Amino acid sequence: MLPTGRILGVHGIGVKYTDSNGNVTDRATPTSTGATFTVEIKNFGSVAGTSFTGIWRPFFGGEEGPVTQQRDTPITLYPTASAFLVGYLGQDKYTELIRGKTLVLEITVTYSGPSATYKECTKHQFDTTTGGFLQLGACDHPPNLKQ
Repeated sequence: MLPTGRILGVHGIGVKYTDSNGNVTDRATPTSTGATFTVEIKNFGSVAGTSFTGIWRPFFGGEEGPVTQQRDTPITLYPTASAFLVGYLGQDKYTELIRGKTLVLEITVTYSGPSATYKECTKHQFDTTTGGFLQLGACDHPPNLKQ
C-alpha cells in the first residue's frame, strides 16, 4: 500500500554569518556584516515527490522583498533527498535586522505525491536571540492546497 499525505516539507533553515573580511561563522559576532540563509526542503516519505518546485517570499520589516531564489524548474525529490534555497542579507539590511527589524520567510513547496498534488506554505521568522528561525505555522496566503 502506498503512503498518503504530505511527504515534502521544510526541514530547517541554517544561518551563517560573514564579516567584512569574508570570514564565515555559525554565530553572529560584533564584526558580522551579513548573513546567509539556507532553507532545506526534505523528502520525509518513502516515495519520490515529483514535479517539485519551491519558492520563498521574504518580508523585511513587513514589506515584501525581492525573491532572491526560487526552484521553479520542476525536479523529482527522492526519499531522504533534500533541495535548498539560499539567500543573503548584506550589510545595510543585516544592520537593520540586528537592530530589531523583522525578517519573515514564506516558503511554498509544491509537488506531486503518490495520491495527489500538494501545495503547502509555511511562515518562518528570524529570531535575533537564538540566531535561528521560528516556525510560525501556515501562511495566511496562499491557502494550503491539496489538488
